[in-house]
Amino acid sequence: MICHHIQKIIQEQGWINPIILRDVDGPGTGNGAIMTMQARPKEGGRLTYLLGYKYPYKGNPEESGVNDIHVIKKIIHFALKAINKPIIVALGLLFIAPKWLVGGIREAIVDYFYSLIEWKIYLHLIKPEKYCPCARELYRVFTILIERKKDSAMKKILTLARDVFCMFIEMDSAYKFRFQDVMVEADKFAFYQNPGKEMDKLFQILLDREIDNKTTGGMGSKWKRLRKLIRLGIKFPLIKNLVKEFVRELDFEKLKPDEGDRYFNMLRTDYCFEGKSLETRIEERKIIEGDNWKNFEELANCFIKDRDNLKKIVDELSKKQMEEQSRR
Repeated sequence: MICHHIQKIIQEQGWINPIILRDVDGPGTGNGAIMTMQARPKEGGRLTYLLGYKYPYKGNPEESGVNDIHVIKKIIHFALKAINKPIIVALGLLFIAPKWLVGGIREAIVDYFYSLIEWKIYLHLIKPEKYCPCARELYRVFTILIERKKDSAMKKILTLARDVFCMFIEMDSAYKFRFQDVMVEADKFAFYQNPGKEMDKLFQILLDREIDNKTTGGMGSKWKRLRKLIRLGIKFPLIKNLVKEFVRELDFEKLKPDEGDRYFNMLRTDYCFEGKSLETRIEERKIIEGDNWKNFEELANCFIKDRDNLKKIVDELSKKQMEEQSRR
C-alpha cells in the first residue's frame, strides 16, 4: 500500500509503533505493509501476515538484516570485481596442488575472506528449520556436502557459502524471487550433465528478464560479472564435480515459487517475472485481489508511471551513448 494509506490506517486504529515492512511489492517504491502477526507452521519456516494482503510473506525480512546484507554485498562486489583469469587460475591451483605444499597459504586465504564476512552473518543466523522452504532446501544440501568433505578449508568455504546464500534468500526478496523465478526454467538432468551450459542458460534468462538501468545500480551488471566468474571456475574439475554433487542432492521443486511467492512478484517493476510484462502481472494480481484491489490500484498506477519514467531515462542515456560513440 502507499505510505499515506498506511498512516491513515494507523491513525484510525490507534496503533502505537506497529511493525511495517518496507517495499513489499518492489524496491524503492515507497510502499509498505503493516504486520498483523507471525506464524511458524509445523513443516518449518516463518509466515508474516500483512494487513490487506491475501497471502502471508515467507521469510524473515528484518531491517537490520537487510542493512547488513548490503555490507556483505559490497564486500562480495569488490572481491568479484578484483578477480580476473590469472587469479582464478592461481586459486584453482591452490586446491589442486598437494596440501603439504600449499596447505598453509590456502588456509590463510580462506580465513581472511571468512573473517571479512562472518562477523556480519552470525548476528542474523537462525535455526535451519525457521528458514523459508527455498532456503531450507539449500541449507540441507550445503550441509550434506560440508559433512562429506575432509579438507578443513573446503569445509569453511562451503559453510560460508551456505550461510551467505541462505541469508540472502531469507532476507533479501530481490535475490530470493529472482532465484526462484529462474529455477522454474532449470532442468536437473541437463544441469548434472553439463553444469556450465545450464548455468549459462539460467544467467541469460536473468539478464533477459532484468529491467536494468543506470539509475538503480543495475542487477544485470552483477549477473554478467558472476556469469563470467562461473564460466572460468567451472572449467576446474574440482568446482565442476562439486556443483554436480550439489545438483544431484537438490530437490528442484522446493526451490520454485508457489502461489504465495508469485503473489508478491506481480507488482514488482525491477524484473519481468515469468517473462511477463508488468501490465500482465498487474491484471493477474487484480483478479486475485477482487474487491480488495482498491487498496492496490493507486500503487499499481504509480508503478507503471515510474516504470515508464525510468524507461524514458534509459532511452535518453542510450541515445547519448550512441551519439558519443558515433563522434569517436
